[in-house]
Amino acid sequence: MMNHLLVSILLGSAVFVCSEEDRTTGGARRSLIDSDPSVVYVADLMPEDEKVELRVTEATQVYATKTGGRKLGPIKEGKVTLIGFDERACKVQGQGKTGWVKPSVLSAENGNIQELLKTVYQREMDVRKLIEAGEVALGMTRDEVCRVLGKPTKQTLRRTKEGIGGSMEFAEYEEVKHYEPVVDPYTGAVYRRYTHTTQEEKGKVVVEFEDGVASAIEESEQETGGDVKVVVRPVVWIW
Repeated sequence: MMNHLLVSILLGSAVFVCSEEDRTTGGARRSLIDSDPSVVYVADLMPEDEKVELRVTEATQVYATKTGGRKLGPIKEGKVTLIGFDERACKVQGQGKTGWVKPSVLSAENGNIQELLKTVYQREMDVRKLIEAGEVALGMTRDEVCRVLGKPTKQTLRRTKEGIGGSMEFAEYEEVKHYEPVVDPYTGAVYRRYTHTTQEEKGKVVVEFEDGVASAIEESEQETGGDVKVVVRPVVWIW
């Protein structure tokens, strides 16, 4: 069902943990063929057993590439499964073919699928750029924040009638060696003697979440100034 795609963008935020699988790669589930970095793949947005079914509204040509290279043959009106999409084309599977078609020939049970996919695509591209730059932003999901900062060192969970909230703390530590002065009893010279090593906090980032997305970011050590980054909240559209 199409509504699963819209809800799935919040996966990783419904439960207050970070996913072990990096959705930017799709894990082992995505084939080598489906590895174009400019394409958003449904397998990266949804559970493995979920599919997005759309309807072809008119007979159309299927192409081997998103730019219209090499015709694979026509498909008739009927259901197809969405594999991936970019700003101009959708990769679908059905009627014995897997290839690219124009979004204008696709429809969902309800709503404007073309506008929806544009919104989802732009957000995913923005998030990927932030992750690649190692930056967190307001509006990110918990999973997306973890893909930037790693596994949290501390988590809190808050349940209210409005929903689930809380925070994640990401602390960075460094090893500090400690020494004590020692006087040589024969020469009177003073030297340092190693005693122990401790792990001391170098910096900390605390991200607060409301309704599954980052609502505040607190940094205990800010190396460079700059505006707070903001990304569009995950799209939620259910009917």
